[in-house]
Amino acid sequence: VGLEEERLKALEFALLLHPATPDDGRQRVDEVVGALDRSIHAEGHDLMVRSSIGLAESWVGAETTEVLRRADLAMYAAKESGKGRVCDYDPTLEARATDTARIAAGLRAALERDEFRLVFQPVVTLPDGATVGASISLSGGDRVVTVRPGSALQSNTVYAVGVATGVPVLAGR
Repeated sequence: VGLEEERLKALEFALLLHPATPDDGRQRVDEVVGALDRSIHAEGHDLMVRSSIGLAESWVGAETTEVLRRADLAMYAAKESGKGRVCDYDPTLEARATDTARIAAGLRAALERDEFRLVFQPVVTLPDGATVGASISLSGGDRVVTVRPGSALQSNTVYAVGVATGVPVLAGR
């Protein structure tokens, strides 16, 4: 099995296997994960390296850029599910990427139009009315994001998309 390596982004690489079967790909992925799943000692510090890997199969007539794009979508899905994960390309990742881009564009537009409003509401206990926390709501246009005490934001929320795409919804506002 031949191997090509291409540097994609800051710390992202692609491995193109020629010719390869899905089993060849999985074997290579296992080798990469095994090589990276150890601590590295650097300048007096032990560093743990983890890899998030996206797999995409090629097909007859496929453009390399399309296969890499699909692997990239799968890699970001792997990153979303936690460090040290492997994810296969699935067509549903296309819809997710489209939704993320649409929400991010809407956030940018609402931010430029200064449409966001931050509202703090006290959370009280009954019947004594003692304040035990606050609910924070960020609204803009047709979107509302609410963070309540003890709740975790879901990865598909508007807020998470803003953070993931670099839209500074709360920063500096």
